[in-house]
Order: sequence, then C-alpha cells, then structure tokens
Amino acid sequence: MKNKSQTIRIPKGQLWKSATPFAVDSKGTKTHLCWPRIDNPDWLKDLQDVLNAGDTPRFVTHQNGKFTWHFVRDCWHGEEGWYYRWDTERNANRTDEYRLFIPSKIEFHPDYKGGK
Repeated sequence: MKNKSQTIRIPKGQLWKSATPFAVDSKGTKTHLCWPRIDNPDWLKDLQDVLNAGDTPRFVTHQNGKFTWHFVRDCWHGEEGWYYRWDTERNANRTDEYRLFIPSKIEFHPDYKGGK
C-alpha cells in the first residue's frame, strides 16, 4: 500500500524531461532521465516534510496532462539524492518511460548554479 507520507509530488509543468533516451530495452521501450524543475521547489517542501518525519521518500507522483505519473524509489545515490524507477504497475503501458532523480538538497540539483 502506498503511504502518502512518503510521497513527493511534482506539480504539473514542473518536471524537466530529457528529449533523448539514455537506454532502450529489448522490447524497444525508451527510458529518459527527468528531474523536478528548480524554479518551483514545491517538491523540496514535500521532501523536507518526509525527512523531518524521520522517513524516506519512497514514491513520487507527477501530474502530466490528464495522467498522473508514478515513480517508486529505486536506489540512494550517496548524499546527493535518490533515483526512482517508472512504476510499470501503476502507469499506462508506454513506449517511453522515465528514470527520475530527486536531489537531497537544492545544492545537488543538476540545474543548481550556486549563489545566495
């Protein structure tokens, strides 16, 4: 059962998606990298709420048009953050799937440039 207290929500229009896949499996399913946009850090508040509760972020959802995309934590990447796999059980069958990165801190975000 999915625990909402362990879920990070990425708002509609706030997920950067690679146009080019980094992998293609034997069935032809293309996997693209993605991560939440840095200009609207609502997802970071969800992350902090999960961590402050003494939990780990196990799930991520993203509203993409009329569909909700579902991701399940796949692995911890050192102190930098977590990778999530496309939830094939909850998402519609597609020829494109996504592997999501959620940084543990804004400083580890791929688009972070530093500063104040």
